[in-house]
Parts: sequence; C-alpha cells; structure tokens
Amino acid sequence: MGVLAVRLSGPTAVSCLIASLVAIGLGVPVPHAAAEATAGSLYATPSKAIAGEGVSLTGRLPQRRVRTVVLQRKRDSSWVSVDRRLTTSAGAFAFRTRTRPATTTYRVLAPRASIGGHLYAGVQTPRRTVTTLAQWATLALPGVTASDTPTVATATFQPARPGRAVELQRRDGDTWIDADLGSEDAAGKASFTITQKAGTYQYRVVAIAAKGAAPVASPARSMNVTDNARTGPFVSSVSGNGRYFVDQKGDPILVKGDSPWAILVDASEAQMDDYLATRASQGFNTVLVSLLGSVANGGPSDTGATYDGLLPFVGGDPSVLNDAYWDRVEHFLGTARDAGITVMAYPVDGWVGTAENNGLAQSWSTTTAQAYGQAVAARLSGYQNVIWSVGGDYNSDNDANDARQNAVLTGLAAGGMDRISSVQFTTNSTSLSSPYWADKVDYNFVYSYAPTYTMVESGYQRTTTSGAHRPALLGETHYEAYAGVTDLYLRSQAAWALTSGAAGELYGSEDVWDTAPTPAALTTTAVAQLSALRTAFEALHGWQNLVPDYTSRFITAGRGTKGTDNEDYLTGNTYVTGAITDDGTLAVAYLPDATQTITLDTDLMAPGYTARWIDPTTGTSTPATTGTTYTHPDTNAAGSTDWLLILEASTP
Repeated sequence: MGVLAVRLSGPTAVSCLIASLVAIGLGVPVPHAAAEATAGSLYATPSKAIAGEGVSLTGRLPQRRVRTVVLQRKRDSSWVSVDRRLTTSAGAFAFRTRTRPATTTYRVLAPRASIGGHLYAGVQTPRRTVTTLAQWATLALPGVTASDTPTVATATFQPARPGRAVELQRRDGDTWIDADLGSEDAAGKASFTITQKAGTYQYRVVAIAAKGAAPVASPARSMNVTDNARTGPFVSSVSGNGRYFVDQKGDPILVKGDSPWAILVDASEAQMDDYLATRASQGFNTVLVSLLGSVANGGPSDTGATYDGLLPFVGGDPSVLNDAYWDRVEHFLGTARDAGITVMAYPVDGWVGTAENNGLAQSWSTTTAQAYGQAVAARLSGYQNVIWSVGGDYNSDNDANDARQNAVLTGLAAGGMDRISSVQFTTNSTSLSSPYWADKVDYNFVYSYAPTYTMVESGYQRTTTSGAHRPALLGETHYEAYAGVTDLYLRSQAAWALTSGAAGELYGSEDVWDTAPTPAALTTTAVAQLSALRTAFEALHGWQNLVPDYTSRFITAGRGTKGTDNEDYLTGNTYVTGAITDDGTLAVAYLPDATQTITLDTDLMAPGYTARWIDPTTGTSTPATTGTTYTHPDTNAAGSTDWLLILEASTP
C-alpha cells in the first residue's frame, strides 16, 4: 500500500507527512502535541502480563470504513510506531504484541486521509497501559528433617500461570540437576516430596520459559537431613490421663519455661544464641515466642517487621513467606533444638490477630489464615521441638477472632505440623473455660494474676465437654521487674503452681519479653532461685503422679487463708499448698511461711516414709523429723521463711 496523498500546505502538511511516515512503519517519533482528536476505543488483553508474553490490543474507530491504523507506544514524550494494519469495513482493528520489559502505554492512530474523495481527519484512540509484572519464585523447604522421611517442599510462583511446567532442582557440585517435575496450580503453587539420606542438600525451583515469558528461579534453599540424633527431650504430647506432658519417647517432662515473646523481631541471631545458651544452662526447657511481631506485644512495628526491617511475607501475602525473615525464625528454632529447648510458638496471637491492637492479621479471612498455617508448616515441619499456642489477652466470643486463629491451626495440621496446641485468653482464665475451644485444645493454658494456686486449681478441675482432662500449664503470671514483685513472689507463684497440679510453669521478665535481652536481665537472683526450685521438684521420683490436695485431706490444719485477687501476691499471702500420690510414696507441700505449723494425715503415706526440707532458693535439702506436725524455725539462704516439705517412701 502506498502513502496516501493529501493536498495540504504549511504546518498542516508537516503533520500529515509525519503521520504518513508513521503509517508506513518507519518508526518516526510523533510529537506529544499531535492534534488528532481522541475517539473510538482501545482494549488491552491482558492489561497486566509478564515481559515477553503476548498482548492483544483491539478496538474500533468511529467511522465504519476501511482505514490504515498504526499501533504506537509511548516513549518519553513521543510516540513510536509499533505496527500498522487496515481496519475492517466496520472500523475494527486488532494488533498482537509482546509485553515489554517495563510498563508501557499504547494508542492506535488513524492518520488524516482522503478516501473515496472524502477527507477524514486524523483520529487517535484512548490510551491503554499494559503493566509489566515482575516474575518471582520462592521455595518453602524445612531447614531440617529426618533421614528417610518424606518431606514436602512447596514452590510459589507469581504471577500465577496455571499449568506452567516447573522443575525442582538439586545442586550437584557447580551445577543444578533436575530432581522432580511439576506444574503450577491456579494459585501458582507446586508441591514436591523429597526423601533423602543424612546430609546437607540445596534445592531450588524453576518455572520453565513459556509463551514468551523467560524462565524464573527461586533462591536456593538448604535442607539439613539428620539421623535424628538431636532429639531433646522435647515437649511432644500429653499423658494418657491428661495430667502432664510427655516427650517423644513417652516419658514425663516438666515444663520449665520462659516468655521472650518478641525475641524473633527484637533480637539479632547472635543475641538469640546468647539468650538460648544462657537459658539452657539455667535449666529452662521451654520458651514461648510469637512468630509475628506487633507493637502491642513488644515488637517494633505492626507490619510484623523485625528491628532491622525484615517483613514476614512477600508482597503482603501470608501464604508466601519471606525467606530472609523465616531464615531468622529457623535459626532460633534450630538453636533451641540443639540446646534441648522446646519452642511454644504462637503462629498468630491476640495482638497480631485482632483489630483492637491494629494487628497484621486482623482482617484475614479463614481461608487466608489457613493458607498461612500451611505455608508455615511447609517451612518449619522438620523442627520437632515446636508446639503451638494461639490467642493471648483477648476474650473468646466464638467470633471471627476465634475462627481466624483456629484456621491457622487447621492449616498447620494440614501442612504436616499437627502438634499439640492450646489457646490463651485474658487475665485469670483457662483454655477450657471457652465452649468454642474446650474440645480443640490439647493442654489447658492457665493465665493467672491472682495467686497461682487459685487458677491452677480451676484449670486442673476443668474438663472437655466429653469429660477428658488436659494438662494445666501455668502459662503466664506476674513478671519479674513488675512493680512490687519480689524474688519471693516469683518463686512462690511457681511453687504454688507445681504443688497444686500444674504440669509446669512459665516465668517472664519485664526486661526480656519486649526487647533484645541483656546478660544482666537473664542472670538475676530470681532466675537462679527459680532454677533451683524447678530442679529440686523435677528430681522427685513420681512427681507426675502427684494429686493436689484441694480438700485438705492430707494437709488437715495450718494451711492459712486463700488469696483471691491480684494484690494478694503483694500483701504477704502465706497459703500452704500440697499434693500426694495415690500410693503414698510421695507428698510435697509448699509453706510460704514455714514458721507456721501444719498438720498432715501421715496415715496416707506408704510405710517407711522419710521427710526432708528443701530450700527453694538453692535446692539444698535437710532431714526433717517425721510426724504429723511440721514447722521450720529458720530462714532459708535468701533470708525468707518459705520452704518445701518432702515426704517420700520407697516405691513398692
């Protein structure tokens, strides 16, 4: 087709000449101030695409006549011709092009022309922008797993291209070799199962070039496959009678915990290492942490970011975990595992998951929450030292908050991390007090700012709707460095709990929970005393069989008066708590003021029992004369009058 001739002169002739050159595809830039009227239509399908993918640009001119039209793209302040076509007799046109490396704006120009003796003015269509989407890929792979154990690796590609072929690749020396093949689903995900012998392996996933889009590879992920030598013991399950925890071998394990809630977002890896090494040396075997940060729970930001700006998700999508953030989580979990420490992790909590605290997850649907749980499980399933809790400082109302947090647990289980779990509510509560949660929890989280024996007793006595017991764990109470909380109160709340049926207890410090912990904050006198108390109690043969004496069947006189509210800690409460095994081989009592005499029904003890006092500040013990009444006139090593009384008989 030749150039259309039009009799024009002056500036108009120049405009016509430029338009004609463009029409024949010479790529001459057209000044931004071209005078063509805007009319007709232009559509881009799709309007968003990966660089190299095909895009259709279709539309119609207002005149129903065959005309030459030119597809143009914007470059700086000018327009550059891309292609030219003839319209149909109805004025319709269609172009096909490839998505450019950067977002591009298009228009279609019909130059001024004389057709059939009629002069048609130049027309330009409305502009349409084709957005170039950046490709990215991630691989969720457990950082550690056991040898000969099928392990799921989940790839995520964005933008999703359902059916696109993907490869799982394993590094072999300096090259990558194919390990498995798959394809993207509608969400851009693909799953692979890996089974390996002991060793360290690197994997990545690659989406194959397709429909013009270049291939894209995920960052490499390392997986340490072990012979399962580093096995704790860790808190793994609950006993058959629902009264205490057991490790992975089925042996009783007493929870001796700490509460560094925000350490994953507040501390560096080096600070995490120092913290865990210190706590392990002090006998702690459990730590409580939130996987996502929030300001209300001690973190630096409600975006969930760490102190140095790492965000937990890619593009804000909870189903796509940011490797840099979760690498740090894995560092903590792995270091804790190597130190023999169980991590009670909150995948979502009452601060992150509720609108009251402007939480990151406050508007998640249950579908989103479940997808997040599955993503976390895909990443962390190799860590056998992890158990779950959700909630924290909120009231259960069988509402969206409950459903959201339960959906996370559902996703974790679906993803292969069906670990024991519980829920924490607000002050002076237990997990089993909620009808929504009573049949969902595996252990009963006791939250007490009243004297701990009161809420532990409530937790111990409660059952599921079917009548099953759950271990009562004192999960939160007064923190060290709170106003008025002394070392005596801190060890008293632990001793009261342990002698009232608790399956363990967690300590907390105001100087640790919401900041990167310092050596001084970790090595207080209170912690040393608490460690001594726990070690002494755990060493009691048959501690897990103790039945709390709520009815004064064993401690028949001298117990004192129970406290009922938060302030009873701070007014010298001296109520005596105790427990005894059914076979009478072990009994224990905690006397906050042992100068007061207590009376015991020692007929409940097995023959040949002995008695001793344990200093709860050092763990050292001294013999006591057996009888029905007991008192200790001396102070302990800390200058206080609280003591543990132990009665023991040989096991029949």
